[in-house]
This record gives sequence, structure tokens and C-alpha cells, in this order.
Amino acid sequence: MEVVLKHPSHSRLKLPLIFFRSSPSNPLTITIPSSSHRHRGRLPPAFLSTTFQDQYSPSPIKETKTSKEPSPDDDSFGEVNRIIGRRTVRTPVFAEDGSVSTEKSTEYLIEWKDGHAPSWIPATGIAADVVAEYETPWWTAARKADAAALSLLLSDESVSRDPNAEDADGRTALHFAAGLGSEECIKVLAEAGVSVDQRDGAGLTPLHMAAGYGRAGAVRALVEAGADAEAEDQRGRTALDLAREVMG
Repeated sequence: MEVVLKHPSHSRLKLPLIFFRSSPSNPLTITIPSSSHRHRGRLPPAFLSTTFQDQYSPSPIKETKTSKEPSPDDDSFGEVNRIIGRRTVRTPVFAEDGSVSTEKSTEYLIEWKDGHAPSWIPATGIAADVVAEYETPWWTAARKADAAALSLLLSDESVSRDPNAEDADGRTALHFAAGLGSEECIKVLAEAGVSVDQRDGAGLTPLHMAAGYGRAGAVRALVEAGADAEAEDQRGRTALDLAREVMG
């Protein structure tokens, strides 16, 4: 069962009720107005902004905090305007054998139409069309190695872009730029602070991608940007090993 925050024309945000569970040490009272003239399932953004706080990394988007508590007679409800930021949250997971792994999830910074402070919301709680509005331009530019488009997106001060954002396979824009041999994209992303040695789901770095596809110019650009030529994938292969294997 979930509480749904609705846009006038379509669903913009869905928040599973699990997010509103309180702990014994930190009780939390939730008041959802039940007046008939209010839209069902819409939560006050003042409540959201005090519930979902940035606990992991600072955002280039300035956020303000509010201590205002929603009251049963409060008619100020927020509507999602757009996503203005993204971050990857890494949570340690402890197994029974004592080993520790890392679970990754994505959160988005939501801009509200009524001017309330932006709030970080888990990706699982946001409607697919809202996420697509934010993500599609970035990944379209990345998969086409469109340096001009990437540069434009990164320079937009109203929206925060994480150059290390990963797709479903754990690949960043730099992996695509390297595989397509775009030295210009590599330069744009490197200047934006991308991690040149970030690994995808198969343990491949962008340098592995460039070497595997025989992109000599991209290999040179990555090394100049600080890429580790000795980094190994999950099979213990360096970029040079992979190049030799591919070329036979």
C-alpha cells in the first residue's frame, strides 16, 4: 500500500508508507488532513523537507530547512515541479558470516511548485515519467557521445548533474565516451570531476572500454586524465590484456 502524491495531470510522486515508520527513540506523528475538498494522498512538502534530509553528501543546489509542522487545517500542499539533482547512496549491508557489502540506491532532489524547500526522495518513490524528464537528456547525450550536449547539461546551474551517475549496468557517461572513442567527451567529463577509474557491473573501467574497442585516442586521453593503466577487471585483466585478447 502506498501514499501517492498526484500531479494535476498524472502521478508525479509515490511514497511507500514504510518511509513514514517511526522508531521508538524518535516517535513521529503524521497528520494527513481528511477534509473532502483536499486531494487524497498529497502530503505537505514542509513535512517532506523535514523527513528526507541529505545525510550523505552536500548538494550544489542550495537547500533551506523548515521547522514548520503541518496542521490539520493547513491547505498548503506541494506539487512536484521537476527533479533538480541526483545522488547515489551507498549503504553497508552486513551478512551473517560477518562480511560487508555495499548496496547502492538513487535519490533525487525534488523541486516543489509552491516554493517549499527541495527534498531528497528515493528513486523508488518517484513516478517514471518524472525521472525520465531528468535522466533521458543525459543518457541520450552519453550514448551518442555528444560532447556539446553533455557540456550544456553540466553547465546548467539550475539543475545539478552527477558526472558519475550510473545506468542499470553500472556504466557512467565516461564508459560510453571511451567505448565510442570520443576524446572531446572524455575531456568534458574529466573537467566536470568524473571518476576516471569507476567500474561498471562487470568490473570494467572506461580505460578497459577504450582499449577493448581499439580506441587509441580515447586510451591516451584517459591516461592523460589520470586513469590507472594497471586496474584489473573481475577476471584480473588490465586494459592492455583486454586489448590483446580482443585483437587475438
